[in-house]
Order: sequence, then C-alpha cells, then structure tokens
Amino acid sequence: MDLRIFNCRAQWITMADDLIPAPHFRKEFELAHEAEKVVCKVSGLGSYILSVDGKRSVDSILEPRFSNYNKSVYYNIIELEPLEKGRHTIGIMLGRSRRAMITGNTWGWHNPPWDKKRQLVFQMDIYYGNGTFACIRSDETWKYNYGPVRFDCLYAGERHDERFCLPDWDTPGFDDSSWENAVCAPEPEGILVHQESPPIAPIRIIEPVSVTKTGAGSTLYSFSENVAGNAIIKAKGSDGSGYTVKYAEKLNEDMTVDKKYKPVYEALQEDSFTFGKNSESVFEPIFTYKGFRYMEIEQDDDIEILDVKGVVYHNRLESNGNFSCSSEMLNKLHENSVRALLSNLHHTPTDTPIYEKNGWTGDAQLTSLTALYNFNIRKLYGTWLNDFSDAQLENGEIPPIIPSPGWGYSSSDFGWIDAKPALPAWDAAYFEILMNLHTFYGCPDLIEKHFENLVKYMEYLSSCSENHIVVTGLGDWLAPSGEDHSIPLLQPNENHLTSTAYYFRMSRQLSGFAAILGKDEHASHYNDLASRISKAFNEKYLDKSTGVYSSCPGMPFRQTPNVLALAFGLVPEDIIEKTAKALVHDIEMTRDGHLWTGLLGTTYILGVLCENGYADLAYKIAVNDTYPSWGYWIKNGATAMYESWELDSRSRNHHMYGTIDSWFYKYICGICPASPGFKKIMIKPYFPAGLEWAKADHHTASGDISVKWHRIDKKISIDMEVPPGVEAVFCNTTAGGKTVPLSVGNNSIIL
Repeated sequence: MDLRIFNCRAQWITMADDLIPAPHFRKEFELAHEAEKVVCKVSGLGSYILSVDGKRSVDSILEPRFSNYNKSVYYNIIELEPLEKGRHTIGIMLGRSRRAMITGNTWGWHNPPWDKKRQLVFQMDIYYGNGTFACIRSDETWKYNYGPVRFDCLYAGERHDERFCLPDWDTPGFDDSSWENAVCAPEPEGILVHQESPPIAPIRIIEPVSVTKTGAGSTLYSFSENVAGNAIIKAKGSDGSGYTVKYAEKLNEDMTVDKKYKPVYEALQEDSFTFGKNSESVFEPIFTYKGFRYMEIEQDDDIEILDVKGVVYHNRLESNGNFSCSSEMLNKLHENSVRALLSNLHHTPTDTPIYEKNGWTGDAQLTSLTALYNFNIRKLYGTWLNDFSDAQLENGEIPPIIPSPGWGYSSSDFGWIDAKPALPAWDAAYFEILMNLHTFYGCPDLIEKHFENLVKYMEYLSSCSENHIVVTGLGDWLAPSGEDHSIPLLQPNENHLTSTAYYFRMSRQLSGFAAILGKDEHASHYNDLASRISKAFNEKYLDKSTGVYSSCPGMPFRQTPNVLALAFGLVPEDIIEKTAKALVHDIEMTRDGHLWTGLLGTTYILGVLCENGYADLAYKIAVNDTYPSWGYWIKNGATAMYESWELDSRSRNHHMYGTIDSWFYKYICGICPASPGFKKIMIKPYFPAGLEWAKADHHTASGDISVKWHRIDKKISIDMEVPPGVEAVFCNTTAGGKTVPLSVGNNSIIL
C-alpha cells in the first residue's frame, strides 16, 4: 500500500471493537482563514458516506468501487465548496459493501481472502487565499460510535433503527466525549488506486402506478418498469414501531412479492425501519441497492405510510447514442435493452441487480457493443479491465466473475463445477471489451497494458485443448428449452464446439493486438495458431456436403454452431453460402421464423443473416412476439430483458439478450467504425421489408454521426451527417456493397 498519495501522513483507522452496526467517525477542526479550495481524498472500506458540517459531500453510494482488495484498493477525490473561517466537522459512515460482508452467500463474499474489518483513510487538503496550505488527516484522534444502521448487506438489505440515531453528530459543537477513539488499522494489501470510473448515483425518481392490499394483509406498490435502486419512504409512527420493505420483480398469487430464489442465507432484498422519538421520518437506504418492479410493505398497526417512491441507481454515464424507427416493437426493445444494461451497471457489468450482482464476464462481453453505442463507458470498462489483471492467476486462468473472492477458480474448493477449468466464451471478455474499446476510442495504450496478460491467458487456454479443440465450457448458455423445459439445453460436446470457436476468435484478436503494437513475431504466431484451430474445427464439426456444423452429426440441427462459424470467419469460403442456407432453412422451415439460440448465438444471428443476404428474415425474427422471441417477453409485460426465453425465467432484468440493440445501430442504421476511434467510418444500413424508417445518432471520439433513412414510394432516402476530420463511405447493401465516398457535413442519397 502506497500512502504517499496521502502525503500528509494520513493513517488507516478503524474501530477498537467490531460490532455489526455501521460505525460513524468524526473529526472536528478549526480553520484559521477562509479556505478557497478544499479537496478530499478518501477510501472507506467497504463503502463510505462523507459529510462535512452535516451535509453529504456527494450523492453517490457504494463508493469506492468494488475490487480484489488484496490487489487494488480504490480511493476517491472530492472537491468541496469553499469553507469559511471557524470550526468544522468531518463525518464518515462505513458500510460493508463487498469488502466486509458477513451475510453468507453462494459466492463466498463473506469468507474472502482479505481482512474484512471496516476501515478508512482520509485527507483534506485546504488551500487558503493567501497561498498557504493546511491538511486534515485520519489518525487516532478521530472519534467513532455506532449509529442507526444496525445491519447492511449488498444482497440482504439494510436495517435502520432511529432509536440509535446520533443527531448532529457530524456538525461542530457535538459532544463526543462518550465516543471511543479510533485505532490505527493495518494497511490493506492492495495498492491505492484513484478511481476514475463514474460513481453509482441516483439517476431519477419513479412513482408507483398502483397500490393494492395483498392476501397477506401487507401493501403492494407496483411500478411501471423493472429497475435497480432503492425505496424512499415517508412515514409516521411511534417510538419502537416500524415497517419492512420487500423488493422483487415477480409476484405470488396472493400479490405478495416472490423471493423464492435465495443466493444469500438471509432474507433477500429487505429493508426495515424502526421509529425513534421523531414521529415522522423519511427513509432511504445508503449501503445497498435492489432490483425491483414491486415493493411490499409490512407495517405495525400505528404506522402511517405517507409517500412511497423509487430511486433508480446505477453508474452515472453520459449518453452517446439514440435510436428510433417505425416499428414500435423495435423501439420497445431498444428501451428495454438500455434499461436492462443500466440496471446491471454498478461498478462492474453485473447479471441481475437482485440475485447475484456479480461481474459475470460472459454477459458483459456480449453486450459491450450495445453499451458502447449508447454510452460513454470507456472509463468504467477500462477500470474493470484492471480487475481482470488483478483476478488472473500466475498460470493465466481468470474466473468467470470479476472481481471474485475466490469463486470460480479451478483450484478453489467452491464454485460451479461446470464453470471449471476455463470458460472461453466468458473469458473472452478480456479480449472483446479491449478490442471494442480500441475500435470505438483508439486505445493502443490499453492494449499495451494488458497484452502480456492476454498472452498468458492464451497459454492457459491452450493447455485446456486437445489437438486444438477446447474440451471445456458452458456452451450456448440458456438456449430455448421449450415452454415446458422438455428440450435439452445443449447437445453432447456442443460446449466444446462453441469454446473452440472462441479459442479461434481470441487467437485472431491477439494476433491483431500484436500487430498494433508492432510485435510481429507474436502476430505471426497467433495468426498461425488461429489457422491450426480453424483447420481442426472444420475437420471435426463441419459437414461440407450440407454446410452444417454440429458436435453430434445425426442429431437435430442447432443454429448457434452455424451462426458462430459464420460470424467468426471459420467457414471455408466455398461453403459459406451453404452454411448460411442451412441456418435459414432451420429458421424458416423448422422453427417457423424463430431463432433457437442461447446467449452466444443470439448475439450474432441477426448480423449474420444481414451479411448473407437475409435482412428481411433477421427483421422478422426481431419483431416476432411468439416463443421464443424478445417480443414474446414484451407481449407478456417485460420492461427489461429476461435471463432465459421462457416466461418463468429466474431473472427478468438480465442484459445479455440486449445484444439486439447493437444490431439497430450497426445494421439497421449502418454506423460502423472502419478504423480505431471512428477516424474512418462506413455507413452500411440494411433496409428490411416491413420497416418504413429508422434513425440513429452516435457521439464518437471523432464527433457526431447521424443516419436517417425512410421509404418514399419504391425508393429509399438516406441522410447522413459526417463529423469534421473523418473519412467516410456509404456502402449500398441493395447494390452488392457498392461504396460511395461521403463529405463532411450532411450527405443525402436516394436509392
């Protein structure tokens, strides 16, 4: 731990005891002059709330970001408003977050390899108008006590008891004579890192659309959308009375919230509030967030609930794109995709804001294009890639959730046996996100930073292969199983096929990274490896007479093997047409115009169809509203993306099937970066039958791009805006890919 960042000799401090409630630390000090500038550096583990003179410094929660605390510990820099001459007070509350979790859970966050004790380090740099400087730092002169947050857990929720409230504890003049002195704490093993990624912040307030009594006598508050966040509840009650808030995205028959799935060994997603002497209070949790569409409140008889709202929390991101079109189904899919993505952005891309909240790499790599088209997510992804480096073992292995307390490693005693020893389609996140960041922003420095780690991983993955066939992996996870779940999710060894396809893809990506860095020997080596993998893949899985890829010849056709082979460039050129036709035949004749893919195949199927001359079929799949389809969810009330195609899906707020949203930008409106950072652009839209118009804009690293097309009689009118300094071409998909150079500014073409 390098404390030179805190150059006034700030010390890590903690409590002499270690009770369950959230500790409050305070430090009172005096300024000799008015301060023109005040800058705080703070890391509070697991998470902290900073206040000065009774006022919260920022509105974010769960800061600093989660990490592998043995490797990296993040701190925040916060600039405050100027402080007047006189006495002032710093207040810091500490929550548990992932660092100090005590609630038992499936992934072992309660039993991590790091010290779980809550602790903080703080420095306030004070700049006076006369050019002098002062510093307030954390040390053993700080005082602490335990306050009204009696329990907090990222998964289970928060218990708040106003009878333990400490009025004015963070203001000057408060009597802290009964408080204990802080004690110095051992420094965390991880290095201190300035957090550049955006905070988790309150984004907007939502109101319930209905209030009903449940069969259990409690009150149900229903919202119009499935989100991640917390409740804000205004209520009246007497000393010692209270209420409990339960959050969920599903309901039981009696209208109580459904919380059957329990990855934690306590009540999941429950907040409680107990009144003290004040008869009226407003309660909002500060050390947790939940996924919900419904809130159920159980209350004591004398409680009067005055107002209930929801507040949406996720990482604060700048919007980078917009899409709309003539199809209300596609517009709704865009809305739901974005909502699901944002509901799962809390320092890392997660899978469900309810059950797991973990950084599952497979989900994230698939939706990274959707995220990049819609938001400026460069710093969030760039910081998350550091977690990959921290999580990687010496042998090159990385776990499927990042950060991880140890879950998922092949050498660990706990974890999912099917997820060991390697998950190429999940581990590919290290490659895919890095590649997509470079494509959108031009990041050779990031490639340089992580290159040796990628090489190390490829050596590890090679050790999991036999004759260039990878014999591990989860396969095309959560493909349709039928509404009655009677259809097997995978065929025998199909996971080997999909894992080997990704082995090929990552080899090519690593060759490309090496070429960018001028590492010619590496580029040649991994290009040759990709060729050998391709040869082995086609020899094992391809039937050249039919164009069908299969891990089990003779068994029913599976769409994903053909989709991945086409998308990744594995199909021999003379077989491409045959392989595409075999896919189309299954969609049209066997599946009645439906996809039959899991998270891997779904990501690429619409683009593959467009690129092989079947844009109309891709559109038909996109607007379907019968099982299995995105529209089937919407027809049944979905406001985000489900985890599986079936209506009894465990989660109704997963982002992995939001990959369709990148198809809107890249294929329907044709916004395609042709060189890193959008210095060169190809605008290559497709015009499927049934779609009358579409438009999209995207703020790139090189400026704003917009594309709008609409039908006029039997013609198509296209307007395109090209930013200065960008070389752009239009590719006519209705005329065999003929290209036309575009000029800076507005360009109009009639087809």
